[in-house]
Formats: sequence, C-alpha cells, structure tokens
Amino acid sequence: MRSTAWNDDRLDDLNRKVDRLDQRMDGRFNAVDARFNAVDKRFDSLESRMDKRFNAVDARFDSLESRMDKRFGEMDARFDSAESRMDARFDSMQRAMFHAAVILAGSVLTAGAAIIATQL
Repeated sequence: MRSTAWNDDRLDDLNRKVDRLDQRMDGRFNAVDARFNAVDKRFDSLESRMDKRFNAVDARFDSLESRMDKRFGEMDARFDSAESRMDARFDSMQRAMFHAAVILAGSVLTAGAAIIATQL
C-alpha cells in the first residue's frame, strides 16, 4: 500500500507530471492559435474580395442610376414638349369653339331680327 505522506520524491514526481501536462497544453493551445490565425487570414482574404465585388456592384448601380436619370430627364422634356403642344391645340380649339358660338349666336339673332322685321 502506498504511503499518503507527501515526501520530496512524490512532490518532484507531481511537478514533472504538471510540467508535462503544461507542455502538452501549450502545444495544443499553439495548434489552436495557428488554426484560428489561418481562419482569420481566410476571412480577411474573403472580406477583401467581397469588398471589391460590392464596390464593383455599387459602381454598376451608380452608372445605371446616372443613365436612368439622364433618360428620365429626356422623357420629362419630351412630355413637357407634348404637353405644351397639347395646351396650344386645346387653346386653339377653345378659340374656334368660341368663334363658332359667337357666329351661331349672331346668326340666331340675325334670323330672329329678320323674322321680326318681316312680321311688322
């Protein structure tokens, strides 16, 4: 049966076991650190590539937005031109209708006056 007393030999043996465990743990922590560093590098590379791709997409959208703004500006100008031509045509039609109404009213008055003049 083993003695439960802690003599120098048993303490030295415990120290060696603790030192070996410490070395093994250091080795494993170093391996884990190396794996995390590799993953960090991969993420940094991926992030850099993604930034470049997003910047390219942003540039394409900016270009597209600029072209669309230009085209909408051209369409607005065309609609404004068409609207002003339509306004001119409606104004002309309104004048023609007013003149026709005046002529018709004048004709009715003249006809009425002629009827009255023939009755007297």
